[in-house]
Amino acid sequence: MMNCLVIGAGIAGLASGIALQKAGHRPVILEAYDVPSDGIGGFLTVAVNGFDALETLGLKDSACRLGFSTPLMSMYLGSNGKHLIESVANAARGTGSHAHGCDRCRD
Repeated sequence: MMNCLVIGAGIAGLASGIALQKAGHRPVILEAYDVPSDGIGGFLTVAVNGFDALETLGLKDSACRLGFSTPLMSMYLGSNGKHLIESVANAARGTGSHAHGCDRCRD
């Protein structure tokens, strides 16, 4: 077993910590902020291929129960609200599955 240092408790850091632990290592996760990130950012969207990684970590079913399906995404320019693009969120895989979004502040 190795002690492994992971810098950042965002989605990548936490997923890395889980994967390291599953591989038999002892992750130590360091985060710059000492308080929750409530009010920072809006949503976390997991693309269809992101569910492959979540399945490997044993988290796919839990993630599917949270939030909402996101079959279509639209982007707007923040300064004036101009519509920039609309995209079908499952087009790359053609599986009928959709991206999934959830509030970042959920417990």
